[in-house]
Amino acid sequence: MEQELLKKSITITSKEEKQFFTSVLEGKDKYKVYHKLYQKEEPTKAFTQLQQLSVGSTVMVNFKSEDKEFVNEAGKTINFTERVVAYFSEDKGETPAPSPAPSSDVNTRLNTIENRLAKLENAGNAPSVSNNEPLPTDDIKVEDFTY
Repeated sequence: MEQELLKKSITITSKEEKQFFTSVLEGKDKYKVYHKLYQKEEPTKAFTQLQQLSVGSTVMVNFKSEDKEFVNEAGKTINFTERVVAYFSEDKGETPAPSPAPSSDVNTRLNTIENRLAKLENAGNAPSVSNNEPLPTDDIKVEDFTY
């Protein structure tokens, strides 16, 4: 039975390069992005997309999650959750149900927030995706990143 992909909006707080994969972190949560497809030389879709993302980017991560464990050098069993990224997609602020039309007070607050963000971006303090184009997700299959 094939595992369904999970979706979560994350803001990348750091990246850790390894030999075969890159760990993308949001706080204490790690997401593994394999560099190449299983037994192939071509890069995974997620790894290609990751090259366009920087620390501070907010994206929707589409991943599979599995609880695992290992025994460390001291003989202690360590439980952890392995999250393997299939692909990234644009964070559209998706909500499960449509929300009601915002009140004028909310619109005023949104305008204030947007103005503050614009000032930060102009000052070079806010990270952003370089080209603001949707990340490619065509032809992605769960098998492409399953090991």
